[in-house]
Amino acid sequence: MSTSQPVTCPNCGQNDQTSLASKTGISVPPQPSATAPTFLKAIRWIFGIAYGLAVVMLLVVVGGGFLLGGFTALFGAQYDPYGTAAAIFGVALVPLLCSGFLLLFGLVLMGGFMLGLPWLIYRGVNQNYQQRYAQWQRAMSKYQKLYHCSRCAGVFLEGQNRIVPIEQMQAFLHEFQTQPPATPYGV
Repeated sequence: MSTSQPVTCPNCGQNDQTSLASKTGISVPPQPSATAPTFLKAIRWIFGIAYGLAVVMLLVVVGGGFLLGGFTALFGAQYDPYGTAAAIFGVALVPLLCSGFLLLFGLVLMGGFMLGLPWLIYRGVNQNYQQRYAQWQRAMSKYQKLYHCSRCAGVFLEGQNRIVPIEQMQAFLHEFQTQPPATPYGV
């Protein structure tokens, strides 16, 4: 679209003081910040590591209890003619199994909150960021085609009959515009 000749301003009808807005030093649309998705990604890693440590600790406690009880019953039975070691193992095994299932249920719930909740929050924030980034890219594409008339102190697109004051340029760049067809449909 850019030609070697200046484009005529739709407001004043002259072309001696028009030029591309990018060459006149008019500020570009601000790029959206990626801080929130990056922060939430770090939070997801921290919660994931904490959950992994909790699972390892549960396995150590339950596995250690089984090993300790099993070795006590195995080695204690040799020197225990009355079967006290087996009874102690049985008494220790039932609460350990029950608490193991409760801890497992607790880990599933904790996993839902520690892994699922940050993932859902990150997903929503990241989708919002992706939408804002796509809007920014469209605004930048429009900015590259934007002309500035210093006489009228406004900006416009070539081929359009509308001039916008510089103060309203950011809103103009972010608004949705459809392009008219190049030729009429019947021709």
